[in-house]
Amino acid sequence: MLIIPSLSLLAFVTVGTPELWDKHNWEALEMEAQQAMETGVFRYPYHNVLFAHSSPTRNYHGMAGDLFQPILKLKPRQLIIYNGERYRITNTEIIEPEQIEVVIQPRGTLLLITCYPIGSQAKRFVVFAKALSNHGQM
Repeated sequence: MLIIPSLSLLAFVTVGTPELWDKHNWEALEMEAQQAMETGVFRYPYHNVLFAHSSPTRNYHGMAGDLFQPILKLKPRQLIIYNGERYRITNTEIIEPEQIEVVIQPRGTLLLITCYPIGSQAKRFVVFAKALSNHGQM
């Protein structure tokens, strides 16, 4: 569960699967955020990377297609809660889609990633946050 109090955002998060990514099933990101397959309890166990849409896809007519649109308003020092762990936002960046190295982060990092600008896939908006507790810290 992802909670961002300053935005009144509450979102379910599921773990992405190879089928989702191989088939480019982007509609799966309409209703909930997806945790990157090799983060969290997987390959990089001490940081998490979450993805969701910032605008509805062409074929979707529901309310949740813009789940991560509000994250564009986040500022440093705001709070994020993910699976009971509290994180403080350190910064935000706009990056190129090819900059996949952004997912390699130190322990205790949470990333929220969405397409930018709204309605476009030209760039990615990334929120960086650090855990407030010693869990996941070296």
